[in-house]
Formats: sequence, structure tokens, C-alpha cells
Amino acid sequence: MASRDDALRALEDRDWSGAEVDTSPSRPAMVVQSIRLPEDLARWVEDEAARQGTNPSVVIRGLVERAARPAGRTDVVTVRRTELELALHQAVERAIEPAA
Repeated sequence: MASRDDALRALEDRDWSGAEVDTSPSRPAMVVQSIRLPEDLARWVEDEAARQGTNPSVVIRGLVERAARPAGRTDVVTVRRTELELALHQAVERAIEPAA
């Protein structure tokens, strides 16, 4: 694995005089919120994240987004193709898994 110094040396060896700054936003800024949960809720969030194949922050963000959405709202939603494929794969896997 290269060290930080190796990475800095590699950057120094390049001619950056023709470089252009990309100022287009790639996604909205995210703000970190810290919450305290009782052990049973924290365990539920972790279990749900494992079931969905994601991490706890994605589960919590989804719950907050649903709670903040007005009733009856039918906005168009954009989903990354990889996220859609993962969700479909997980749904199919759960549907064909033998009952335990």
C-alpha cells in the first residue's frame, strides 16, 4: 500500500497547469446527526440494515424521509440503477429462499 508521502510525490510529478476545476455539484451536501437509541431500537436498526444489505444510516435516513413526506404525496423518485438492481436481487433471493 502506498504511503501518504508516495501519493503526494505522485501529485507533484504531474503538470496541472491545464487542469479545470469541476464546480458542478455531484450530490447535495449531507449533514451528520447523532442520535441515541435504546438498545432494542438500535438492534432493530442494525438488523434491518443487514436484512436490506445496507448500513444503519441508510435505514434511518429512509425512515426520516418517509416521516417527513406529507400524506398522499406522489413525487417522482429517481433511483440509481445499481440500487434498483440490488433491491430486485434481494427481493428475488428472499422469495426463493426456503422457509427456515
